Amino acid sequence: MTVLLLPFATLVEGDEVSAKLARQVARLIGADLERACAAHELKAKYLSSRGVGRDGKPALAATTVMPKLSDMVQAGEMYGADMVCAGQLGIRDRDVHFEVRLANPKKRDAVQFSKRYETFPSYFFDALEEVKLRITQTLGLTLTDDERVDLFQRTTESWQAFLFYLLAEDERYGLTIGIEPLDLLQPIELYREALEVDPAFTSAKNALEHYLIMLLQRGDVDAAKLIKSVKSVQQYLSEELREVLQTLHA
Repeated sequence: MTVLLLPFATLVEGDEVSAKLARQVARLIGADLERACAAHELKAKYLSSRGVGRDGKPALAATTVMPKLSDMVQAGEMYGADMVCAGQLGIRDRDVHFEVRLANPKKRDAVQFSKRYETFPSYFFDALEEVKLRITQTLGLTLTDDERVDLFQRTTESWQAFLFYLLAEDERYGLTIGIEPLDLLQPIELYREALEVDPAFTSAKNALEHYLIMLLQRGDVDAAKLIKSVKSVQQYLSEELREVLQTLHA
């Protein structure tokens, strides 16, 4: 079975931070579902929206409009999905709006729920977990205790660290599909900020190492600038990767 995840919409036009979070929240929900429910042969497909950025280069498009049920059903039919997930995310000061709509292309019906919180912290994680729970329930999956733990595990309890991590992930994901960040080294700084808040944030550590390897494989990054950025995060890197990066000094 397949779950199609559409990029979440934002509440306000031009809210770039919320747009980045909205895109990555959908991707992470899909990744968690696919990993934890592998035994159920569950596949998650994230449908990225391509557009044009302010600099005229390709970018990930953001929208303030939640898709209609008919559009979700059509997308699900097009990709052969058993379920389509869409949502809307917005952040203002210490207020979080989180809304999700699940569509079943075969039954042509939908389940919708929304959350609105007056403060950030762990309540946002609760909303993410509820989305994953509702998807598995609607698909009729019976999870084992181990699968449930895997699906709902948190690699950080810090909203601030999670925020920096998602912002960095948006830049890293864009690079993997051919959309270069305006500053290739900016994601390193964002991962650093996440790890300064929570040094034990394993997802941020793993993503940081993966991003550095991507930069090394490109071979066109300014070595001096990269060395300077690496120095700020080297305490979070594995010994093996540190040894590889030391060759940049040669």
